[in-house]
Amino acid sequence: MALAAVMTGAVAMAPAASAATSGSKSPMSCPGGEITYTVKKAGKPYYSTLGNRVGAYNSSSSKATLNYTLAFSTVRQTSHTFSVGVSLEWEIKKIMKIKVDGSYAYNVTKSTKKDNSVSFSLPVAGHYYGYVQPKVQYTPFTTTKWLEKSNCSVVKVKSNTVHAITAYPIFASCQSRNETCTPKPK
Repeated sequence: MALAAVMTGAVAMAPAASAATSGSKSPMSCPGGEITYTVKKAGKPYYSTLGNRVGAYNSSSSKATLNYTLAFSTVRQTSHTFSVGVSLEWEIKKIMKIKVDGSYAYNVTKSTKKDNSVSFSLPVAGHYYGYVQPKVQYTPFTTTKWLEKSNCSVVKVKSNTVHAITAYPIFASCQSRNETCTPKPK
């Protein structure tokens, strides 16, 4: 079953140390033990194919439509690099609860559905080749767990990378007078 949700909420930031009272020589103290999380986008989105590239030549002088129906036979999954004891579901929940980089919101899916079909239509100009290829978009995220200590310092407990499915299917396409072109996005 696919896990999909929109990430919302505020960025969980490590707590700031409170200043000691003016004129006081005592060191700062914090309750300690507070856990916070941050999530950052860790790179640019990239794509993986979900099916073969198909194409056709429009020999007409007027616009024609190239229809593509994708029956999912390949399943793509969100991948991860984690510390021991951390699950993919736990990381996805953290990404969904925290707004990434303070301003972005993403749909995150655990895996694509196998027994599903989707259609796409590409208008192709007369005397042009049209190509379509279905893809899935991955976006890498880094989730970091922080711990506030009793002396008000904040230490990183662990950091994990998730290559999350953020869009699917995406139909990459192109048109060309030549027999080949590379559907974009690549």
